[in-house]
Amino acid sequence: MDHESASREGSHVRLADGLIPVASAWPDREGWAWRFQQVDRANRLAIVPSATPISEDAFELMVKSEVGDRCCYEADFAHPYWPGGSCGITFGIGYDAGYSSSADITADWRPRIEEMVIHRLEGMIGITGERADAALAKLRRRISIVIDWEDAIWVHRYRVTPRIVGMIERSFGNSWRLGPDCLGALASLCWSRGVSFHDEFNGASKMRTIAIHLNRAEFDAVPSVLREMAADLPDGHEQTFRRTAEADLFQRGLSFIQT
Repeated sequence: MDHESASREGSHVRLADGLIPVASAWPDREGWAWRFQQVDRANRLAIVPSATPISEDAFELMVKSEVGDRCCYEADFAHPYWPGGSCGITFGIGYDAGYSSSADITADWRPRIEEMVIHRLEGMIGITGERADAALAKLRRRISIVIDWEDAIWVHRYRVTPRIVGMIERSFGNSWRLGPDCLGALASLCWSRGVSFHDEFNGASKMRTIAIHLNRAEFDAVPSVLREMAADLPDGHEQTFRRTAEADLFQRGLSFIQT
């Protein structure tokens, strides 16, 4: 990723096509909460990783929407932090320890960070909301943890993203026909929202609509649903840009749908 092409402005990162709000303004973790439920139900098939690639543009959208560019990450997100709301203690590229399992944290991070740091982060599992804020203060008194940019990117690229794609391939019909842009747009969506079709998650009806369109191979209808999701958000909501960017990315990828 070319981190020199972006610059920080408060809680946003400026790109050539506008400002992207970053993770410090996102107090909800629908995607992580959904995934945690799957793990809690021992439904391991839901998170089997996939080798199917997404586009680099899609990967950059996920990263920049969460932490901005490298300069922004190193200034604001290299240490574990609490985004607020229902989140747990978060590190790397939006990796939420509160909604993770010990097995996943170990498998994901052992190739990149020290065992002692992994042990400390595992102590944050299941701690969310205001409890996470208090736990973070205690953690900081004990140890100063820094997650290098390269390590955060590696884990998101080779550990987190393959599981997201695996969830998509298991949950949406005709996903095998999608090219890297369309699949990547869904990866960005489902990472933040979960592969959720039930009413306990906001916007589940739109997720169901997307699933219906994919099942019917009505691929060209998906971008409009993503734009509707953006329009449903309150004025100035941080995820409006993300939903719109996902719609544009999916639209661009329609020419690469397999027949």
